[in-house]
Amino acid sequence: LISHTLELVKEFNAPSLAATTHSIARISSQTRILKIDQKIWETLKEEGMRIETPTPIESSKILWAFAKINYSAPELFDFMTPKIISTLNKASSQNLANTVWAYAKVG
Repeated sequence: LISHTLELVKEFNAPSLAATTHSIARISSQTRILKIDQKIWETLKEEGMRIETPTPIESSKILWAFAKINYSAPELFDFMTPKIISTLNKASSQNLANTVWAYAKVG
């Protein structure tokens, strides 16, 4: 699954990237397989930084995923900050809660 995702991830649109990133983190944490190949996280981070205008749900899912597995990605968090601020008025309370939690978790 991971190797197939690596092959296709560069073709994903923003919603697919967010959903995939979120799902991999959930699977990793729920199965306690936290040491998934680091290459997938580096690739997901790079692709996350290519999203020009992430929606609040996309940014919250992506950041939540990195925080959930304790993967250090300060560049991604820094990249998302102005994008999140510009869409705060469109974010649901759940998007905001997940985003704030992710920033708090990574310090």
